Amino acid sequence: MSDPQSDPQSDPILRALRELPRETASPGFTARVVERAGSADSAESAESAESAESDDRETPRLSRAVFAAAAVLVLVSGVAAWRLEQERRREAWLDQVQAMRLESARLQRDLVELRAAETPPILYLGGDDRVDLFLDLAEGARAAGAQPASLSTSQVNRGDQL
Repeated sequence: MSDPQSDPQSDPILRALRELPRETASPGFTARVVERAGSADSAESAESAESAESDDRETPRLSRAVFAAAAVLVLVSGVAAWRLEQERRREAWLDQVQAMRLESARLQRDLVELRAAETPPILYLGGDDRVDLFLDLAEGARAAGAQPASLSTSQVNRGDQL
């Protein structure tokens, strides 16, 4: 199969067009075409200049509006992010305060329980069916003016100091 573009002689449409009689342009045809083209170019350039001026006037207004909207959006986003961070920090602080209050209340309850469970310094010495003997060490220590060893300021002989 042959390609019609490779052999223009074999294409029937091209052959038919070549066989048509040639038309000649009327006198002044070229001048009229050039004049119209020039007037069309000048009208087109005037029109494009007007549209460019209006575009120049509209473009700065549009770009200013877009810039202002973007600036407002960035500002609002920044303020919203700051507020969210402040709220998150406040909630974390309140959680810590609540945890400390709970811990303080628990420690207070534990202290009350320890004080209530504290047995007085009483020593059971024994007894029989009729009598039980107890020794109250707190009364004896207070009467003798004794103090706990941890509060003593005197030097203790440890065995290595003779």
